[in-house]
Amino acid sequence: VIVYSTFGIGNGILTIAALSFLGLGLVPPAPNWGGMLSTAMNYVFENAWWLIYPPGIAIVLVELGANFVGDALREAIDPRLKERA
Repeated sequence: VIVYSTFGIGNGILTIAALSFLGLGLVPPAPNWGGMLSTAMNYVFENAWWLIYPPGIAIVLVELGANFVGDALREAIDPRLKERA
């Protein structure tokens, strides 16, 4: 259950970011990475293309971090993996 919940954290972050990017997530005064990406897309062709990188990189790093934590917990807890070593 603990390992599964770490993978669920990453999926939840991606879901919230995707819905906020589409305008269906949190209301605009609330800061979120999907909303930041959506706002930055308005400025891509106005020489501010670099605005898409900070929220995009933050989403990727948090997703990878949650997945790595889940993998490490699975390796530490799963007795079947300990038998193979």
